[in-house]
Amino acid sequence: MQDGSKVEIRALRVSDCPGLTACLLRCYGDGYYKKSLYDAPHTAALVQGGHYAGVVALLDGQMIGHIGLTRAMPNAIVFEAGTTIVDERFRGAGVMGQMAGGIRQWLLAQGAVGFMHFPTTAHTVMQRVSLVHGACETGVLVACIPSSMRDSALGGPLGQRLCVTAVYQPLAASASQDIYLPESYAAMILDWAQQLGLFRVRVDSARPSEVHGSTQLQASQTLMASQFDAARGIVSVAVHCCGADLAQRVYETPQWYDGAIFHVDLPLNDPGTPAAVHALRTKGFVFGAWLPGWKGHDVLRMQRVVDATASELAPQLYSEPAKSLMGLVLREMSIGRAIH
Repeated sequence: MQDGSKVEIRALRVSDCPGLTACLLRCYGDGYYKKSLYDAPHTAALVQGGHYAGVVALLDGQMIGHIGLTRAMPNAIVFEAGTTIVDERFRGAGVMGQMAGGIRQWLLAQGAVGFMHFPTTAHTVMQRVSLVHGACETGVLVACIPSSMRDSALGGPLGQRLCVTAVYQPLAASASQDIYLPESYAAMILDWAQQLGLFRVRVDSARPSEVHGSTQLQASQTLMASQFDAARGIVSVAVHCCGADLAQRVYETPQWYDGAIFHVDLPLNDPGTPAAVHALRTKGFVFGAWLPGWKGHDVLRMQRVVDATASELAPQLYSEPAKSLMGLVLREMSIGRAIH
C-alpha cells in the first residue's frame, strides 16, 4: 500500500469465497477453528442463502482482510462480528479500522441496533480497538480459543488456550425490555445497560409480569438444544425455557465427563432464569457474559471450565473493567471448587 494502491472495502460477495479461503490459509494455515470457512462452496452457499455475511478488504483484486457477520436468529437485529482476518503483510496499516467502518455501514443498512464481538486475549490491540464508539465489555469467556489456533497463528506458549472478552457495540436505539436478573449480577448488568443507552427494567420473578402473566418461577420441564463444537471443545446449550430440571439436563449432556467447556445461554425474559443460575452454580458454572438482544431478547451466558491452567486463568487484558470481570469469574470458580 506504500505504492499508492487503494484498499477497496465492500460487502462480501458469493464470488469472494475462494479468495476468503485463500486468505484464511495464508494467515492461519489449516489451524483456524471455523473449519467450514475452508470450504469455499459451502461458504458461498451460506452467503447466497443469507446465513453468512461480512465485509472484505481487497488490494489489486486480492483479499487481504475480512470480518464476518452472523446472528443467532434469522430476524435478530443484533449481530455477531467475528472471523477477523488481516493478511500479516498489511497489519498495522489501518485495514482493520477501515473494515470496521464498513461493518457499521452495512449493519445500519440492515436495520441492526448493535453487534457483539469477541476479541481474543492474544494481545491487547483487538481489545483496545473494540472499545471505540461507546462499546462496553460485558463478559470474559475463559479458554475458549483452542491451543491449535494459537500455536499456528497467534504465537505464545504451546498448549495454551486463549480467553475472549465479550463486547457490545450499540448502533441505534432499541426497544426497552423487561428482564429477570439474578441478584448477584443485577446491579452490574443494569449499569452496563445504562452505559450503552439500553433501557432495561428489572422484573421480580416472584411478581406477575406483563410478558408472562405468571408468578411461576420455573416451568416443569426445560426446553433446550445443545451442540458440540469438537474443534473448540465447547458444548453450547441454548435454553428456550428454564425448567426445574435444567441443571440435571445439562449435567447429563454426553460431553460432561470429557473435559469440554460448557456455555449455557439463559433467556433473561424468562422468570425462571434467576433460579436456573443458582442451580447451575451448584454444577460449577460461573458468570460468562451478558449478551444484549442476542436472540431478540437479552441472554445471560454461564460458563463451566474445569481444566484451565494457571496461565489460561491470567489472560492479557487491556481494560480495568475486563480485569475486574476476570476477578469475578475467578472468585466464582474458587467458591465452586470449595462447594465441590
